[in-house]
Amino acid sequence: MLLIEETHAAVGARIDDLEALYRDGWLPELAKSGEARLVWYLNLAHGSSLSYRVVTVTAVADGAAWERLSAEVTRGSLAGWRREADRCRHRVDSRILVPLDCSPPLSLADVPTAPAEAAPSIYMQDTMWPRHSMADAYEEALASTYLPLLDRPGAQLSVEGAYRTAPGGGTGRQVVLMQKVRDLDRLAHLLSSELPESMEAPGSWMHEALTYRERWQSRLLRTAPWSPVA
Repeated sequence: MLLIEETHAAVGARIDDLEALYRDGWLPELAKSGEARLVWYLNLAHGSSLSYRVVTVTAVADGAAWERLSAEVTRGSLAGWRREADRCRHRVDSRILVPLDCSPPLSLADVPTAPAEAAPSIYMQDTMWPRHSMADAYEEALASTYLPLLDRPGAQLSVEGAYRTAPGGGTGRQVVLMQKVRDLDRLAHLLSSELPESMEAPGSWMHEALTYRERWQSRLLRTAPWSPVA
């Protein structure tokens, strides 16, 4: 499976139009085949990044399915949809992701094909850039050390997806975590407080992970109420 993540710089006055195009166009068009599904439609949380940014994640069965979808968007049944979407955005930055072995399973058959009706969820999306030649070791440490921390009762976050960029699908090799925030009060405390020394002490994940990487980026994303996966 491949996941196409796109960050859209929307035209401010047309951001609602872009959302409608995905809800009423992209989502049902992909539902006509078993090869692709819109998984997430998310807005960057207010005050956490640049204005009028939207993130979409579309899953496709494999490379051949991606090629067919690309052809439909370029010159086929979705070309008109693309032209209208382009009128609603200034630019799109994309990357192609593949699931890590430790990622929670995602089946296209389980992704809803109609707009959902759910309260928005907040995700913390972390993108890490492992040191050159240490990407494999970092992914192994992530699976053996970090993810088990989030399996504990009362964990603040739950990992809904763990991915790496496909070769040629991003700027260098990146590791991407889609983490649902389970406790907004604890998130507010995290944002407003210094990390306790215990979280950065030798033996902690924050300390040990420095062996493999020291650069990462976090984004707070909010699902649309109709996003297939909330």
